[in-house]
Amino acid sequence: MKDISEYTVADIFRLVFQNRGKLFKVVFKDYDGAIKNYNLMKEKLKTAAAASEADIYIGDTYLAMGDIETAKKIYQKVVDEYKNQEDGFKGNYDVAEKRLRNLEQGKPI
Repeated sequence: MKDISEYTVADIFRLVFQNRGKLFKVVFKDYDGAIKNYNLMKEKLKTAAAASEADIYIGDTYLAMGDIETAKKIYQKVVDEYKNQEDGFKGNYDVAEKRLRNLEQGKPI
């Protein structure tokens, strides 16, 4: 049997990490558990898309906690890290960019 590529693994398990993080954050209000989950997502799913998505979710968790400034810093980190990468390595910087813009304009995320 051939090894499964890291991209296939990331696609398969990304939803598991997303849903687990939402459960921690939304249902249990366990923000530390959500952040730990998303950091584990970055560690286990080593693609730009998964890493940037995990960071965005960490930013969202800080927003849920009411820490807008930390959320902004995390979103900006995603934009800075991924925006100028070559195609396939850009992650989800555009989502982070939109969240930053909405926060600056006082719009909902």
